[in-house]
Amino acid sequence: MKGMSSCPESQPFPAISTYPKFRPPNRVIAPMDTDVSDIDITQERTGQGIGCPGWNFLYHSLFCCLDREAENIVVETGTNCASSTITMAQALIDSGLRGHVYSWEIDAANHQRACDNIESAGVASHVTLYHGSVAEGLGRFVAELDGSIRFAFLDGSHLQDDVLREFTLVYPKLTNDSVVLFDNTYPLQGDNDPEQRVNGALRVIERDYQGIFVNFPHTSWWTPSQAVWQKAPFGWRWGEAC
Repeated sequence: MKGMSSCPESQPFPAISTYPKFRPPNRVIAPMDTDVSDIDITQERTGQGIGCPGWNFLYHSLFCCLDREAENIVVETGTNCASSTITMAQALIDSGLRGHVYSWEIDAANHQRACDNIESAGVASHVTLYHGSVAEGLGRFVAELDGSIRFAFLDGSHLQDDVLREFTLVYPKLTNDSVVLFDNTYPLQGDNDPEQRVNGALRVIERDYQGIFVNFPHTSWWTPSQAVWQKAPFGWRWGEAC
């Protein structure tokens, strides 16, 4: 959602807000989603964060794929105000497993707000925030990383080429069952439009990298939809390294 324009009056896949919600798992995040019923309210409170049920979806997606033995490296592009960052860090803390979240934000004001929110949320020990270009910072991080990326949340620039660049950077460090989560996956443009944004990037990934996609249309406000991707989720057996 971060960086996207406001939605038209009629959303094809609006986030479903009228249900008994499980409160988001962190004390800083939970109040942001109280009595939220439309996109204008959530943008004002969260700085265009994904909101519920997206935060819960993100929390459990990470929680349920964590490696029980190794260090869990989690990367995020587009920190914004750190609501998603806090959610992922809370999942690591609650799991009791080893891990750390590394997140990049290019906007200085957003980065400072994110730093403040991380401290207020009590998750700073599990988060490293970077201010600067994702292409440069993430590229350097991956080149120096001795190990694999367990989970990547790619939610920075939503331009097709930028999404593909971010995916290409993390791809060499993904195991068969590492998880990549994409936000704002609904197709905004027609098939013949040269700028397909996130949805267009996913089509290229599907064509060039194969793997398995699952799309969830009701987990974000605007642009709606999120998708998870894995290289080969069934390419391992219990007791074997992935």
